[in-house]
Amino acid sequence: MALRTTQAFKSFLALKVKAAMGQYPPEKVRMPRYLAKDGYFQMVLSTNAISIGDGYLRLPLSHAFMKAHPKAKEIKFPFPPRIDGRSVREVRIIPAHNARFFAVEFVSNNIGPVDQPSLDQNRIPGIDLGVNNLAACASTTGQVFIIDGRVLKAANQWYNKERARLQSIKDRPNSGGEPLKMACLAVNRENFTTDYMRKAARYISDFCVSQGIGTLVAGVNTGQKQNIDIGHVNNQNFVAIPFLEVPAASEKPVRKVRYPLRRN
Repeated sequence: MALRTTQAFKSFLALKVKAAMGQYPPEKVRMPRYLAKDGYFQMVLSTNAISIGDGYLRLPLSHAFMKAHPKAKEIKFPFPPRIDGRSVREVRIIPAHNARFFAVEFVSNNIGPVDQPSLDQNRIPGIDLGVNNLAACASTTGQVFIIDGRVLKAANQWYNKERARLQSIKDRPNSGGEPLKMACLAVNRENFTTDYMRKAARYISDFCVSQGIGTLVAGVNTGQKQNIDIGHVNNQNFVAIPFLEVPAASEKPVRKVRYPLRRN
């Protein structure tokens, strides 16, 4: 816990320096806060506590835990087959939705061989982000394409409708806290949105590699979702889509390639 606190404050101080230099939005720099009284802290496993075998990560169980839970044999999580288990130096287990679900992050030292294709920095695609058309792209090489956004729009509309129904049940007397079904609904929606956005970003990255494009240009309006008033339905459709994930994920080293991102 002390290590994580130290790392959090180091990140906070580094972001303050970047904000002072104009390289990071100052309003997003926040001092690390105390954990809520009924909150859950993430678990961090270092190399000596990591046990991977038969496609699973097994958690080390203390004698006190085994004594308190004699029926518990083991706790394990699926391990991604694309990662070399010997290169994992840290595992983070992050609780979500009141510890009903857990996100597992694997930190690896092995990035593998880096293949750098020939990219021309003067070849540029422009990305226009939207709701019905998630990304309308046109490049200086003459190619154009559109990534459909209506799939995300329909998924968000169904989520909002179902969540409103579950919320009406939750608001009844003696209903307790967040029901499990509502938590499952939120997790499924988060997973679907993340998967769709990353696949869209991968498509853009693959297109750039195939065309030898070395620079991405994306339209970004800082604070565009703050206090927006375009009608109740349009607000739900617009605010629920994490638009910035498309250019941000596209500039990551997909296929071990990094693209400069120019935001206008």
